[in-house]
Amino acid sequence: MATPLTKMHHCEFVFVRCMDFRQTHDSAMREFVASRFPRQLCDLISLAGTVRRLTEGKNAEPILDSIGIGLKAHGASTVVLVNHTNCGYYAASGITFKSAADEEKVLTADLRRAREVVFDKFQPAHPNLRVLMFLAVLSDKDDTIDFRQIDTG
Repeated sequence: MATPLTKMHHCEFVFVRCMDFRQTHDSAMREFVASRFPRQLCDLISLAGTVRRLTEGKNAEPILDSIGIGLKAHGASTVVLVNHTNCGYYAASGITFKSAADEEKVLTADLRRAREVVFDKFQPAHPNLRVLMFLAVLSDKDDTIDFRQIDTG
């Protein structure tokens, strides 16, 4: 008898972040995941500007499809959204910022909107769904990343 897919392939969360190499190859990202989610398996969704794309209607579909697979087929119960400063997707979309504070305000607002999109799409079928939001502030001076959890406010 075949084992149901969710028993064979189970992970705790779906991790959604930008594909930017500074996050992909940086030890700070690995340390962040290991410290916040120790010994937990995750599905990783990594595309340019993932959080912003989630707020853009049609650009959200590939990301939402992947989140859906993580929730349904792999039994994940948490979605982790990570947005980051100095994102090339924003620049390529013509979005500019007056200051670092202005950038953080926009990125945080996008995280909150993306959270709403994820909840609207998946919470009816997954009533225990949790969505956590983090802003990764990339340093201009060195290779450090400061991860800040964003409240749902």
